[in-house]
Amino acid sequence: MFLQQEIPFDDWFDKENCYYYNCNDNYIFIDNIEYTEGVAFDKESFYCPSFYYAFFVIDGSLKLIVDGSVFNVGKNQFFLVMPCNKIQVIKSNAKFFIIVPRAHIVLNIYDNISIPGAFKRIAFTIVHFQLDEAQLNNILNIYLLLKREAQRPNYLHKELVVREMISIFVYQTMANVTPDKEIQHMPNSKQKTLFLNFLDLLYNEYLYQRSVEFYADKLGITAKYLSYVTKQFTNKSASIVIDNFVVFKIKVLLYEGDMSVKNISELFNFKSQSFFGRYFKRITGMSPKAFVSKYNRRLLQIEEGLL
Repeated sequence: MFLQQEIPFDDWFDKENCYYYNCNDNYIFIDNIEYTEGVAFDKESFYCPSFYYAFFVIDGSLKLIVDGSVFNVGKNQFFLVMPCNKIQVIKSNAKFFIIVPRAHIVLNIYDNISIPGAFKRIAFTIVHFQLDEAQLNNILNIYLLLKREAQRPNYLHKELVVREMISIFVYQTMANVTPDKEIQHMPNSKQKTLFLNFLDLLYNEYLYQRSVEFYADKLGITAKYLSYVTKQFTNKSASIVIDNFVVFKIKVLLYEGDMSVKNISELFNFKSQSFFGRYFKRITGMSPKAFVSKYNRRLLQIEEGLL
């Protein structure tokens, strides 16, 4: 079973009754801003573990199920579904826009800015924020610039321009969301504290440790109980959460292209490069070299004639 199989996004999402743009399966823009009726999501659910889903509701409301839990996203709200979650839109009378970028591209942006502790939850969970109208309008204006760029006929360097604009979009969004604006769906509890402590520990130790037993021991609990807790918040075992997190971070380095596959293997303390390749392929369904040939930013720049 591949945890992060690279499946074209168009195969997962129906594009009826809305504006839809896909930039080389790396960035997807969806909105119904110009439609008089709310969009109908014809597919029962959509899922791809390699993307973030950022929902912004301008007016009305969206009702979604994320991994079995129901969420209502209302006016002037931002709802982020992180990778490895299954989403079902069950009701919509909203005006909204959605940006769906690949996880390794977003993580690359995160790795280059200072992240408050509240934003270290970069995978496996959801975050939900209430914005005021001015804040949402600031984000919407950048989205409209992105959309205008997407609607232009293809030109040299178009994807690279979109990539830089996505960075600005992420920065602007993060500037407008703070912990005091977060809508909490899970009551504070010992399990929630334990889960967040596990994510913080994973964030700091992922280069060296991929063992559930290591994290459980650090948290003073059994491996079985740690998996029980992670399933409450992610619907996944602790081992799957760890593997997915490690692979997200590996993808960022492969995407950037500053390090060789061999050097990345050594950085993550794999016992050999061949073991590293088998590990990555088991999770993603493709080898590290295949990922580089398809997604590496430097190769794209060479193709665009910039290097």
